[in-house]
Amino acid sequence: MGKTKFVKVAVEERLPRFGWVIAEAENAEISTVLFSPDSNEDKFKLKYKFFLEIVPDREDEMRELLEEYVQAIENETIIVKENEDNDGWENFGGRFYDKAKKLLNELKQ
Repeated sequence: MGKTKFVKVAVEERLPRFGWVIAEAENAEISTVLFSPDSNEDKFKLKYKFFLEIVPDREDEMRELLEEYVQAIENETIIVKENEDNDGWENFGGRFYDKAKKLLNELKQ
């Protein structure tokens, strides 16, 4: 398994899969709980507000993709087409480039 991270999931959004989970109650108390949809689904919904779920951490892949995109625009190996009916560089491609560059700078800090 590659890199993973925990994400906070609201119980009102969905319930965890079967197994041990780290959950936060309404009173902010954190517990390790064995969750089983068959035995304690309603009880879990009443007591807990959030749970932590382990998911793949794709940060490195996203960073590499953004760096490749920014580099391609800066080296003009891809061109962000200006749309005459739109607002030139401020079109989607330009805004995406600016956001990608900003995010990469923030990740480096």
